[in-house]
Amino acid sequence: MTSNLCKVINQERSNGLGICSITLIEISRLVTQNRLIIPCSLQEWFNIALAQEGVILLSITPQIAIDSYSLPGDFHKDPVDK
Repeated sequence: MTSNLCKVINQERSNGLGICSITLIEISRLVTQNRLIIPCSLQEWFNIALAQEGVILLSITPQIAIDSYSLPGDFHKDPVDK
């Protein structure tokens, strides 16, 4: 499965790979809780990750915040999961 994900990421890289800004908070939380191990400081890791070809950091807009609570279906209460 990992190879399939890598293939899709590489195929779509030229179109841009959007990373939502709230993801940075989630990664920081996981690293702080030792649930995600990275080989360097968070700052360095973010600098490297966000400098990769095609990566675009996307802000949460007011409309996204509103829409996230209007999605159909059941979601976790954690806003990051929306």
